[in-house]
Amino acid sequence: MFRKHTKTAGTSNGYTKLLTTLVSTLVTVLFIFGGYVPATQALTSPERGVARSVTGVKRPASNIDKGFITKVRSFELGFLEISNPAGLAYSPADKRLFVVEAAQPSTRNTLVKTISLVEDKIATKELPVEALNPGNITFDSKSNTLFISEPGRQRLVLVKEQKNGRLAAPSTTVNLSKTSIPDNIRGMSSDPSTGNLFFIDADTSEIVTTNSTGNTISQIDLKGTGQTDFSGIAFNPFNNHFYVLSPASQQIFEVTEQGSVQTVYDVSPFNLVNPQSMVFAPTRDTTDNPSLMDLYIADSGGQQTQSRTRSGRSIRTATPTTQNGQIVEFSLTPVLALRSFSTASSCSATLVRNTDSSQFNPPSPDTSGVVYDPASGRMVIVDSEVNEIPVYFTGDNIFETDSSGNLQTTSKTVPFNFEPTGIALDPGTGEFFITEDNNKRVDVVTRAANGDFTRIRQFQTDAFGATDPEGITFANINGQKSLFIAGGGDHEIWRLDPGVNGIFDGVAPGGDDVMTHFDTISQGVNDPEAVAFNDNGFLYVIGKADVLYEFKLDGTVNRICDLAAVPFIKIAGAGMGPASDTPGKMNLFLTDRGIDNAVDPIENDGRFFEVSIPPLSGSNLAPVANAGPDQAIQLPASAFLNGSSSDDGLPNPPNSVTSAWTQQSGPATATVASPNSEDTTVTFPQAGDYVFRLTVDDSDLTDFDDVTVTVLPPGGGSTTLSIPISTGSDDAEENAAGSVITGSTDIDLVRSGTNQTDGLRFNNITIPQGATILDAYIQFTTKGKSSEATNLTLEGEATDNALTFVNNITNNISARPRTTASVSWSPVPWDVIGEAGVNQSTPNLTSIVQEIVNRGGWVSGNSLAIIITGSGKRDAYSFESNVPTEAVLHVEYSSGGALNQPPTASITAPANNTSVTIGDNITFTGTGTDPEDGDVTASLAWSSDLVGSIGNGGSFSSSTLTVGTHLIKATATDSGSLTGTDSITVIVNPPGNTAPTATITAPANNTSVTVGDNITFTGTGTDPEDGDVTASLAWSSDLDGSIGSGGSFSSSTLTVGTHLITVIATDSGSLTGTD
Repeated sequence: MFRKHTKTAGTSNGYTKLLTTLVSTLVTVLFIFGGYVPATQALTSPERGVARSVTGVKRPASNIDKGFITKVRSFELGFLEISNPAGLAYSPADKRLFVVEAAQPSTRNTLVKTISLVEDKIATKELPVEALNPGNITFDSKSNTLFISEPGRQRLVLVKEQKNGRLAAPSTTVNLSKTSIPDNIRGMSSDPSTGNLFFIDADTSEIVTTNSTGNTISQIDLKGTGQTDFSGIAFNPFNNHFYVLSPASQQIFEVTEQGSVQTVYDVSPFNLVNPQSMVFAPTRDTTDNPSLMDLYIADSGGQQTQSRTRSGRSIRTATPTTQNGQIVEFSLTPVLALRSFSTASSCSATLVRNTDSSQFNPPSPDTSGVVYDPASGRMVIVDSEVNEIPVYFTGDNIFETDSSGNLQTTSKTVPFNFEPTGIALDPGTGEFFITEDNNKRVDVVTRAANGDFTRIRQFQTDAFGATDPEGITFANINGQKSLFIAGGGDHEIWRLDPGVNGIFDGVAPGGDDVMTHFDTISQGVNDPEAVAFNDNGFLYVIGKADVLYEFKLDGTVNRICDLAAVPFIKIAGAGMGPASDTPGKMNLFLTDRGIDNAVDPIENDGRFFEVSIPPLSGSNLAPVANAGPDQAIQLPASAFLNGSSSDDGLPNPPNSVTSAWTQQSGPATATVASPNSEDTTVTFPQAGDYVFRLTVDDSDLTDFDDVTVTVLPPGGGSTTLSIPISTGSDDAEENAAGSVITGSTDIDLVRSGTNQTDGLRFNNITIPQGATILDAYIQFTTKGKSSEATNLTLEGEATDNALTFVNNITNNISARPRTTASVSWSPVPWDVIGEAGVNQSTPNLTSIVQEIVNRGGWVSGNSLAIIITGSGKRDAYSFESNVPTEAVLHVEYSSGGALNQPPTASITAPANNTSVTIGDNITFTGTGTDPEDGDVTASLAWSSDLVGSIGNGGSFSSSTLTVGTHLIKATATDSGSLTGTDSITVIVNPPGNTAPTATITAPANNTSVTVGDNITFTGTGTDPEDGDVTASLAWSSDLDGSIGSGGSFSSSTLTVGTHLITVIATDSGSLTGTD
């Protein structure tokens, strides 16, 4: 039965304005059995947009799914200057949250605070609204409107979000008595796709859905939940389900549009005291899929009695106290539970020592980060929130202890860092790295002679996506320094390696560090806060679960260690330090923040633990599979898979591994002769790329490796390979005395003090013996700028299979035999660090590579070496630079049969990097030649990456290039449709331009008017080049946003307040002037 509301239908004048604002089309309706549906849907089954009344189906408790829910984070409300959040709404266009607090400074006005998902303060807007129930707000993204309930006046207030993301003054009100919207609202939400509004009717325990005209679409009876008290509703646009919160039962019910209770989520473990509103919004993790939504709850706080226990240890039994409010992000997406990884073993940690930092004098109630300082022999601990608890804060938030946990000294990061969440140390330089999650930053500090810490530089972590920097650790891996940062709410481990300047200073544009990262939640770690590097080469990472994950540096899990023996409440930091019970051993130290001061404002329960992690040698290690190098064969030949494996002999029995080959991909099914033998042959039905996997199993753990076999057709074909330098000894330099250097972070081509001989070795060249080389070149990347005249000669090593370079053998590069073929190269200046383009590419090396693969002893998979001599200097990245910019050999080859050779295009004018002014006439000339067709210059097609096609043929002129840096390409095409391309850069500069001048002529500065007065604004705009640009004037108010345009207009709509009126003039070159 359809239950009707008893309100009188109709709209007020204000509501007519709502219709004008929100309704884009009118819908004819047909009434059927007391309800209505759009006339176009009168004969269809009920669906969204159709009026209906639904009685919730009360499923037996055993049949209702118990949903997964986990707390992702609580917002740092102190930093955001929010105390008791009650109302919460989300604007997807600007990715912002609107927050209304329970306590307002005025009964007649309401402050709406705007914050970002990464906890940045954005704006505060005071609205003339009596929000007596501030939890009743929602944002309609379809109309960009914030709806606020004003129950004392029985109306909704509509507030537009302006283009700058700030709220305007209230523009419309809706009289509830003239709509189907309930009188007693206990929650609001909206559908971003339709603009429909959803309300919880506290009088009837129903979800009432209205369309944008305020007419009822449906009611869903919530009695099927077994509850009648509800506070907060959130609509999930990705499954069209409603989520309603019952504070009494501490449960969230997921309800379908048909009224069925789908899932129930238990929130009792999360200490919600007075939750009032909910909203779905994206996660804070910038690496997540944008469609991944979390549930955000505003809890205004209040009186609560708590008894907290951890591992049998009573933390505190409190009398009723006032708990601060909180905004909590919850994930409803199950993370990987603690599991047995196929390549990960398990272990159990042992508690060595427990130290109560809360008993320090002064105390440390919220220990967050810890690191060992070998220079002082002390553990250095930072406290992230002691400054927020005045009764304990003495000005210091760094605490240093001896090996037995006794406090030795204190110091501070204030005033440059008020929230130190993690600390790391480079013992070689004495630089400490301290994370700060409020401002998303790392401070680099040093210790002065008096023990105080001084900041020497800082860098932003949100510049590379780390919006919640928590723990941090330093690693020196075979001479390569790295910082690892635990991403907390980002669910990432971020790695920074220094760039060219050799220091940690963040990524561009502020620094030149190289950033990589890996996801933790896919491996089972939610909210990683603690990270520590162990000198065994592994990272220890701890999130919310009571386990420690031992990660390899590639982001895969090696071991999972149970922390049941450690009675912690909330692990916040980790660091390695000398064991207190075993000389010479390193143990893991963990900090425990305990209960957050947002829950208990005077908590003092900080601790840190010394933990012993079992060594790797006592555990079974996964076997290692090696499928052999990639290879290429030509039909009708078969391929030989040469696999291998290694193992530690555990478990014993069986003390053996089993092996199995499986085909992973390919155009057809190949035949593996002996799938369970590591060495076997494979035959193929047709050409194509095939991937085979070798899996090895020691009966407990497994490993696999893949190999690609490129199968060429009998008549030939073309294949392109890109082979980078793969190890540090394969790019080497030999000085004039014959000494060989293999560990340099750059390759000097060729002068380093004096001219030297360089060697580059490329491995696993899967080119069949006798193949036809069509193209070959080496791509370098600029590490240092250089413009001096440089002339180089490139030759190959005349051997069947080149060996790596050795630094203890004199003349190990220059003494090697050379190919007859050689290529000369005079590179143009290298002016841009990090550039890897045509300027850094060698000329065609086809003749050198062809001579090598024609050798009688050459086989697919062999290695070849290029030797470089000459004079001058160009500075390129080497393998040791630890960035993916090492030299790369590119080769295109054919395995047989007559093959059409591609043409060659050459741009002869203008010169590369020519600079002109817009409108200049530029003459382009070029040639095209082809081995079979001869002169194909007439086929040249010219293009710009900015404007597209610009001309054809061997010569033409153009004056139409736009301002910018153009990559000009000339493409030659032969009769077989093969192409060859040459390219240059042309820089087109704008003409000289001067910014215009804007002037406000009326009203006078500091003019005072009464709200509603008509104000005439006049102004002028002049420009040295364009003359009068008054028509371009754009006027705005810092309170109301845009207010007008042009040289003169009037307005009577300015809101109450002191307005900063700004006028901007814009010229034809997009320069602006402001008054």
